[in-house]
Amino acid sequence: RGRCQRWSGGSGGGREGVHHHVDIVVVDIPVARTGCHVTSPEPGRFASWLVQDAPEAILVVDAAGVVVFANPMVETILGYRPDELVGRSYELLVPGGVRDHHRRNHDAYLATPTRRHMGPELGLSALRRDGTVVPVEIALTPLTEPEGTMVGVFVRDVSDRHRVLSRLGIARRITSHLLGGRPVDDILDQVGEAAAELFGAKASWVIRFLDDGDTFDIVAAAGAGDALLGARGRSASWLSEALDRRETVRFDDPSEVPDLPDEVKAVGIGASLIAGLYLDDAPFGVLVVSLDAGRRFTPDEEQEVENLAEELSLALTLDATRASLERLA
Repeated sequence: RGRCQRWSGGSGGGREGVHHHVDIVVVDIPVARTGCHVTSPEPGRFASWLVQDAPEAILVVDAAGVVVFANPMVETILGYRPDELVGRSYELLVPGGVRDHHRRNHDAYLATPTRRHMGPELGLSALRRDGTVVPVEIALTPLTEPEGTMVGVFVRDVSDRHRVLSRLGIARRITSHLLGGRPVDDILDQVGEAAAELFGAKASWVIRFLDDGDTFDIVAAAGAGDALLGARGRSASWLSEALDRRETVRFDDPSEVPDLPDEVKAVGIGASLIAGLYLDDAPFGVLVVSLDAGRRFTPDEEQEVENLAEELSLALTLDATRASLERLA
């Protein structure tokens, strides 16, 4: 007879952040002797393949808080090679301000270990090797071993989801403030700061065209872009291209942009995105987001810059409509 073996476990969360329980069933069916040799993988090999290729960083931590296993994804999410984590305390992955709190939680969890999922609504974060902090969701699964109870830790990077939620919050705040009568320039300042924060940008600018359509002012700036706040310039191909094509324009190397002002190059920016802003479908200006030299935008980040620009354009149009209605009243 064949043998049926079952393993139960949990994953760090599905696409919508929902914790999934997974039963893995491996059936070992004997093969008749037909003169050919058939090798059936051992059940442990399936588990190994799943762990090695999982989209989450997976760690096993002992009762003392020491990492005894880490899968390859820890390097992608946390910046450490697996061998750099094994034998070290998990606390090096915990931001300094909350380590005491995490230590108490670890001890309490070992007293009554259960499967537990902690989603992004809790605002959890992990400390990467380079010192940056990444928003995460975490699932814990107790493991009973001869050495004692250990904890399987599943860590998923939720940066993209966190950025989407933050951007939606910014869009709601901008619309609310504009419809509440706040000056447009105040709102544009918020957009410049939000763009720099959302994308970890070195600089961001909101550029507004004047009535002649050929002159622009930098009306909002953040990060290193502050140095150019209030500057006035003449329209150039890298600005008009974004407005004429009605799509986000990207350049990865500022030195390749022929008419980019020297003042902008002096800021030391790297890859940049330029997204058009529109008021009642007419060009209003552009949102510029620039990274540090050497960094590149991911496709998701590029889409989010475009989404932010579209939401700002909608808010500007709503504000203009509100102002028109007030004049008619």
